[in-house]
Amino acid sequence: MPAGKYRHFITLEQRTLDADGSVGITQGYIVADTVWAEMMGVRGAQYIASVQIENGPTHCFIMRRRAMDDFNFINYENRRFRVHTVRDPDGLRRELEVLAEELAAEAT
Repeated sequence: MPAGKYRHFITLEQRTLDADGSVGITQGYIVADTVWAEMMGVRGAQYIASVQIENGPTHCFIMRRRAMDDFNFINYENRRFRVHTVRDPDGLRRELEVLAEELAAEAT
């Protein structure tokens, strides 16, 4: 049986801001969910547009729609992605399309 469309197991992370006990705020991340998704590189006109604006999306993730669509980062294996856009591509509330930018190892 083939693996199918959703064959990449990804982790969705949400940013948290907490008071650190003095005058500052500590930024952290919590795991919001782990899901199966399709992962592809951004190509064509979408890629050209993203190159023109610095730090544009480099990858597109398609996953089944969830009640939660408020997440900031995606982790896949040893790679980390910053989420740019989350949308319902066809309006049928079945899938989410996430455009994300792959971060360099030192930027995480």
